[in-house]
Amino acid sequence: PGTRRARQARAAMRASCRRSSWAAAVVALWVGGVAGLYEDQVGEFEWRREQMGVVRGGVVYQQRRAYALTVAERESEASQGLVVALNSRTGEIEWRRALPAGEVGEALVVTSRAVVTASGGAARAWRLGDGAMTWDASLPAGPAPAQLLALNRGGQCVLVALAGNAVSALSCETGAALPGWPWYPEAEDDARLAAVAAGPFVVTSVVATADGRLVAAGLVRGGAWLATLGDPASGAGSE
Repeated sequence: PGTRRARQARAAMRASCRRSSWAAAVVALWVGGVAGLYEDQVGEFEWRREQMGVVRGGVVYQQRRAYALTVAERESEASQGLVVALNSRTGEIEWRRALPAGEVGEALVVTSRAVVTASGGAARAWRLGDGAMTWDASLPAGPAPAQLLALNRGGQCVLVALAGNAVSALSCETGAALPGWPWYPEAEDDARLAAVAAGPFVVTSVVATADGRLVAAGLVRGGAWLATLGDPASGAGSE
């Protein structure tokens, strides 16, 4: 029994070391450098940096994988935005997909079937298993980075995107816009916003409430405002 416990302890230690190694790799890539690594690790981390890129978006974990938005920075080529899936036990790259030239990932969420990213005025879904792109949908254009939420509404997955100063609601399955969306914060179209100010209204964030509605928040003429939107599955409009 003592020998068995010793073997189990050694196996657990090896597994912990593997997890620590790949986690350290992700952290090193996230901060964008290899300073402070042991000399014999530099080659390995430089290879990972070349293959995976420097992490520019949040890392999302689901089951046995970690997903990240990265930028591959090579001396001889222009920077390339990537979507990368890593094995969360070993740190090995399971798949990676390039974003269109000139685009860098802005936001990432994971649904039960896909990784959904936002960049360059578009949302794209990448299949979890192999990274194949299953749909590509346009988003309102704007200078601020997009934000994404994935919500479950009565068994239906809804993707909510804040992009181009508008709140969009899309089907997670197809990327099609849901009826009544996107919602724009325009006083001439919304009596409650008109009662606050003439505008212009700038949307800075959107969150989901426990009862299924969306709340948009932002700035107007030096002040702040909130607008409670309808359930994304039933049409837009402030309340």
